[in-house]
Amino acid sequence: MNKKIRELEKEVRRLKILAERDFLTGVYNREGFVRQAEKFLETIRRGGVEIKEGSRFVVFDFSIIFVDLDNLKKLNDKYGHKAGDSFIKLAAKVFTKNLRDLDIVGRWGGDEFVIGLVNVDLGNSVKVAEKLRKKLSAVKIYGAPRSFKPSASFGAVSAKSGKKVVSNIRLLIEKADKNMYKAKKNKGNGLVIVYK
Repeated sequence: MNKKIRELEKEVRRLKILAERDFLTGVYNREGFVRQAEKFLETIRRGGVEIKEGSRFVVFDFSIIFVDLDNLKKLNDKYGHKAGDSFIKLAAKVFTKNLRDLDIVGRWGGDEFVIGLVNVDLGNSVKVAEKLRKKLSAVKIYGAPRSFKPSASFGAVSAKSGKKVVSNIRLLIEKADKNMYKAKKNKGNGLVIVYK
């Protein structure tokens, strides 16, 4: 009986991972990201202190970076979906390898990612976005010519960037998304814009 229970528990864990993760990149999908981010915002709402595994953990800020990969449609149309998928997978890899284990990365949609930075204020979230932008521009995309320069547009916002704490994750993401679109529309590709 115990063996059967362990097998069922293992299957439940596997299904939970499948439900929260993006199949192409392995990062969180939209719902998985929101679920994880809500935990950090809930800790801020409760006063910022959480007890984890017997030790205190303080969450005093939470920043969101919304990312849109530039020219993915052109890449897909000209060089095929393998090249486009390569760009998406490489972007996810760049983001996860250049963030702390505490931070979270999710694929929001086709060419969009959302990043949650724990205890990072707005100024430092911009520095993180700039670092990610530079790292991404240096990758080589399988199936694309060397002349294709990968880039992305970034929008950043902090839960504490206004007069009061924004404790609604969807509102934070929406604000970061708007900044990313400002970067794309007004400034071109490969830029970082912040919400003030």
